[in-house]
Amino acid sequence: MTASSEPAIPLPSDQIGDFKSLVAALNRGQSGLARDSQFQPNLFGPADLDFLSAFNKANIVAHLGPNVDETGQIAH
Repeated sequence: MTASSEPAIPLPSDQIGDFKSLVAALNRGQSGLARDSQFQPNLFGPADLDFLSAFNKANIVAHLGPNVDETGQIAH
């Protein structure tokens, strides 16, 4: 048996749409955010979404990853 990192059932993804939904949810005051080290939205997310402002509204922000990058440094 071999292990695979691919999902058993691939899910369609609209990354920009998903990101916009995340920012909207954070701006509404919904609870928290877990993120990994693959993407630094405060540096590389669309500027017009003002992710950093929404990010600061999260109750709990967890950094998941081996490297403490710029986004990880501002996580709780």
